[in-house]
Amino acid sequence: MGGYSKKNANSISINFNGVTYRGFKGQSIAALLFSCGIRGLRNCKNGEERGVFCGMGVCYDCTVSINGINGKRACIEPAIDGLDVKSLNYKTPNNSTPPKISEHKLEAEKKYDIAIVGSGPAGLMTAITLIGKGLKVVIIDERASLGGQYFKQISTSRDFENKKFYDNQYKKGEELIEKLKNSEIEIRLNNTVVAAEKISPDAINISLLVGELVEIISVKRLVVCTGAYEIARPFPGWTSTSVITTGAAQSFLRSYRINAGNEIVIAGNGPLNFQLASELIDNGAKVNIGITAGVETDVVSPAFLDGMNRMDFNIVPSKFTAETFNRCSYDKMQDLPNGQKQKAGEIKNEKPIAVLFEGVDTDVYSPKQKHQLEKDVYDELNELIKEDFAYLHVGQWGKGGFGEDRKNIGVLIKSFLKAFANITNPPALVLKTNGANFSILDRHEIRKKIQQVKDMFIGVDLPNIYLIHGDFTIDEMSTLYNHPKIGAFITCTHGEGFGRPMLEASCCDLPVIASRWSGHLDFLTDSESMLIDGFIKEVPKSVLWENIIVEPSKWFDVNEADVVRKVRTFHKKRKLIQKKAARLGKRNRREFSLHAMRNEFNKIIDEVLKNIPQSVSLKLPKLKKSNTSQPQKLKLPKLKKVT
Repeated sequence: MGGYSKKNANSISINFNGVTYRGFKGQSIAALLFSCGIRGLRNCKNGEERGVFCGMGVCYDCTVSINGINGKRACIEPAIDGLDVKSLNYKTPNNSTPPKISEHKLEAEKKYDIAIVGSGPAGLMTAITLIGKGLKVVIIDERASLGGQYFKQISTSRDFENKKFYDNQYKKGEELIEKLKNSEIEIRLNNTVVAAEKISPDAINISLLVGELVEIISVKRLVVCTGAYEIARPFPGWTSTSVITTGAAQSFLRSYRINAGNEIVIAGNGPLNFQLASELIDNGAKVNIGITAGVETDVVSPAFLDGMNRMDFNIVPSKFTAETFNRCSYDKMQDLPNGQKQKAGEIKNEKPIAVLFEGVDTDVYSPKQKHQLEKDVYDELNELIKEDFAYLHVGQWGKGGFGEDRKNIGVLIKSFLKAFANITNPPALVLKTNGANFSILDRHEIRKKIQQVKDMFIGVDLPNIYLIHGDFTIDEMSTLYNHPKIGAFITCTHGEGFGRPMLEASCCDLPVIASRWSGHLDFLTDSESMLIDGFIKEVPKSVLWENIIVEPSKWFDVNEADVVRKVRTFHKKRKLIQKKAARLGKRNRREFSLHAMRNEFNKIIDEVLKNIPQSVSLKLPKLKKSNTSQPQKLKLPKLKKVT
């Protein structure tokens, strides 16, 4: 990485805490400082440094003071020659003077038919769709360039004569942006929307922060395309300046050609992570270890295997996942001049894999917590659940029709209703679930799905099903697992890469009833839990996911009759099964604690680093140019005849 010292037409310098740092026009303040090795941008009350985290202006972790104005986001503020930038700390007061409001009177040129907020894929395509419709359109973005996170363009700060970096993603974005620039649509960059007020049925006033001035424009219709961003889950150490999101690392790389570091660990198995790993390697980074989430089906995609092979070494969260990677192989095909294809090798796992289970915080997920439960959640559950005993399911209700979603929640509900219909004092089923998000509309859709399953039963008394919809903290989840009315955890899942909720429940001594297949069998046994029989079947086309769940994948389908048998048996023998669950909980708290996994991780790293060869750059000697194009004949010595 290192700072830029060579002076040229594009070079600039800024002052940061009294020290001058050089960079290039077009860089953000954060990119310039990052390239010079500066990661800490502000200080917390405990003295901890904080810096760039999301890299896209969402988290506000990288706020600094610029020319005396506090609270500026270094990741989206452009670096301008001569800027005076200072760190902020918890004692830094807010700016005493608010931004001034522009005094213009919403003249005709400030009135628009449609305003589009956001210039990523959705914003660009919306604007392009409106081209030629005779409408006055403005597209607004708080960043310095169009494209958003996906179509982000290469900064003008660098001369990218090396076209290997200029991939189809750049080109597609460039095509859309050029089409927009050549239209009559107005583009307003470095404009932050701070407010929108509907003043009449056909007029919305939008307040824009432009520099330190608030400007107001009037529009008839407002289209919000503010895009997607990563939701980071806190973990010990996540506030370190050495920890950034995938999006931040890719922003530094794709916009400014700056690697987030030379030795990088990428955690997660999303397509973006594999793309990032490939791009970092191409840009000279050394990426040693890939840490991936689990696999829920019996195969992985060729793209997934290829991504794993880009690493020196991979860590997966279950034995099932490791076996799946090592088992899968595909023919590598190449195009022939005649349009035909031929086999040119094999795509299979070529790199070592270690299993490191997902550890749980046993200070939280433990029966010891029963006297430390979250009172509000505890009381709400008491009020919600009328029965003395309830089964609990935790998991997202994903895409697919009845019986097709990965957690198989529809079949779980049907089996539960069948097991306890028309009986006196039946147990309840508590679903801690959501669909795509935690919105009111999402909750409405989940309730509709539950009702659709209940509608399969006519003329019978059904047990109650309670929905808990929303995001819980780990303490709130512990309260849910440990609540005296929650008697067992149940899932009919098609497949798990690991199955964290089941492990958390077991660590709270909660009995677990689960499908007899995939990653959770690493910590569930027949003797101490109840495993549901079933069969392997093809994954429905409705849930295929490009490069993640591919055709022809297979997963597990429970035998509904066995689900009914298992829950009825459990209900009759739950005291005996509870004793077995306590033994399982004790073992899992010992073997799957964060402390145990930390020790295991250190062992893996120590062992792996010894066996991974270090790459060495070899400098070959220059070869002399031959004076003749003809191969020279070599004169061999005459051999003496052996007597």
